[in-house]
Amino acid sequence: MRSNLKSRWSCRDQARFLQELGDLLENGFTLYEGIEFSLIHGKKKYREEIKDALELLKDGHTFRDFLEWLDFEQEL
Repeated sequence: MRSNLKSRWSCRDQARFLQELGDLLENGFTLYEGIEFSLIHGKKKYREEIKDALELLKDGHTFRDFLEWLDFEQEL
């Protein structure tokens, strides 16, 4: 499952997103809330892609599906 992304996230941005999401989870945010928070505070160039991928979670898909939609590196 992959989206038709115009620009691929750099490995550094992928890692930063996951680190920040992990920090939010450790501080009591749910996964969904953490991702929504990143929409507000993250890089503008990825907001639409995150919004689209967030729909997968709303539809009951897994976080892995979310990451695959964003075309994240499997190693991360």
